[in-house]
Amino acid sequence: MSAPQNRHAEQINQALKLHQSGNLDDAMAIYKTVLAEDGNNVDALNLMGALALIIGQTDAAIALTARAVALAPDYFAPLVNLGNALQAANRLDEAVDYFKRALVINARDATTNNNLSSALNALGQFAEAMDFANQAINAQPDMAEAYNNLGNALKGDGDNIEAILSFQKAISFDPELGNAYYNLGTLFLEDENWEQAYEYLNIAVIKDDKSPEKLYNLALYYQKTNDYKSALDYYRKAAALNPDYTDAHVNLSVCLRSLGRVQKSIAACRRALIQQPDRADVHWNLALSLLHVGDYTEGWQEYEWRWENPEFTTKKRDFPCPQWQGQEALGATLLIHAEQGFGDTIQFIRYATLAAQRMGRVIIECYPALKTLFESIDGVDHVLATGDELSGFDFHVPVMSLPLLFETVIETVPNDVPYLSVMHDAKPHDKILASDQFKVGFCWAGSPTNANDQNRSVDAQLFEQLFDVPGVDFFSLQFGVGEDAFNDLTVRDNVFNIGPDLKGFDVTAASINALDLIISVDTVTVHLAGALNVPVWVLQPLGMSYLWLAGEDTSPWYPSLTHFRQSSQGDWVGVMDAVRQSLFEQVG
Repeated sequence: MSAPQNRHAEQINQALKLHQSGNLDDAMAIYKTVLAEDGNNVDALNLMGALALIIGQTDAAIALTARAVALAPDYFAPLVNLGNALQAANRLDEAVDYFKRALVINARDATTNNNLSSALNALGQFAEAMDFANQAINAQPDMAEAYNNLGNALKGDGDNIEAILSFQKAISFDPELGNAYYNLGTLFLEDENWEQAYEYLNIAVIKDDKSPEKLYNLALYYQKTNDYKSALDYYRKAAALNPDYTDAHVNLSVCLRSLGRVQKSIAACRRALIQQPDRADVHWNLALSLLHVGDYTEGWQEYEWRWENPEFTTKKRDFPCPQWQGQEALGATLLIHAEQGFGDTIQFIRYATLAAQRMGRVIIECYPALKTLFESIDGVDHVLATGDELSGFDFHVPVMSLPLLFETVIETVPNDVPYLSVMHDAKPHDKILASDQFKVGFCWAGSPTNANDQNRSVDAQLFEQLFDVPGVDFFSLQFGVGEDAFNDLTVRDNVFNIGPDLKGFDVTAASINALDLIISVDTVTVHLAGALNVPVWVLQPLGMSYLWLAGEDTSPWYPSLTHFRQSSQGDWVGVMDAVRQSLFEQVG
């Protein structure tokens, strides 16, 4: 149905021409004049509503077009424009309803089918979104936006291959369609196809450098490929365009911490919390930065948010008994259960001895590989392996909540070492026993599942420059992941590969305990050496783990530990030069 007969048709046509030519102020003035004389003029209401949407007056656009629809409920144009305005206001279910009403009148209108597809995509109704995108394409086969929406629907439905083809088709019809480049880029980013992710995201930003979302995802590409400086630049641009863009502030804080700018990382987290006070991943990142600078009072409190963080890999466990709050209960039994990685558990299991002073009995549940090692801890009555039947305890506590319960600050870190002991029947490796030189163990790689492993693990060949230090025998402790890299080393008679023979932590602990020094990247070997009070030099990236203090070469947790850290991101050569010089001094 068309609009009712319009006695202001000449003025409306004049305004429409101005509107279409981009002379919006003059068009708006005419629409207002018409409505001042005839407040129920449907065309003026509809067109003024469409113009209001263009200039960002969404509420006015909804009010004007809704009035037009009320006056002419079977008039196609106001139904479409009201749907557009509602979609812009994120009132998606209502937008879908008005688009469908419009299509009852004109089922083959390509633009309306396409806009409906977009709204359905935003609602996650991908199968229906595909149907309407295809309707738009059938009506207008060269409609780039429709192929773009079809690609989004296919991607949402899990068909990435067809989605790529659809986005590429959109670009072939409209090489200036920045959203299609953006959608391709984000798809490749999710698939970790870094080269193509950069190609398309970079083009998307070139075509639209005022979109916070496009800037954010290009920053995310840089972050995921460890170019934190470039990531910072684009996160800042995204946040400048949208100061309430919490995701940008969160990732900004991560990149700042990765570059060693921890105080600025804290500031970014606090800004994000102003916007979303209960956002768990922000509290989690704040905790990591606070602990990194030694603010343990607030840091350990914030660390409890880890259980609410959707990216935290360890799930909170429920037991029929209450979680221990640190109180004295000398007639009760406490279960301390492990969480996160081997190194984290070794570092914080020291609190079991302190907990034993407040409880009747202490039971530890840990990874099977650590079971016999933890049986040596003072005050522990029983050690269970993960998967063993659990019973007979009155309270439980995850191991990394213990620093908070004991109100740990830097000055009160329990660092009475060694707190682990070598089992009496565990013997060092024969090659260590046979050496009469200064004995150095070394490791170059940690677990690839660690979120920071790409920054902390190094090329094994970096160690080759140490092998000519006189009076030293070197023993590779690398076992499991990365151990094959030993075969790529140019070794001497004083370099031995014992890692494959270290079956279990008991033998590893015995071998570490027989060495004079450990030189390693930040992995479980470091924690085991520290807990045994064996000297250990840790090769640290610029963005060190929160477990270590920023700016400190030593650690309150392990008196035998010394950090050798990068002065700039990726500079492992400088780190190894410092290690080599220190090793000469150690054995000279």
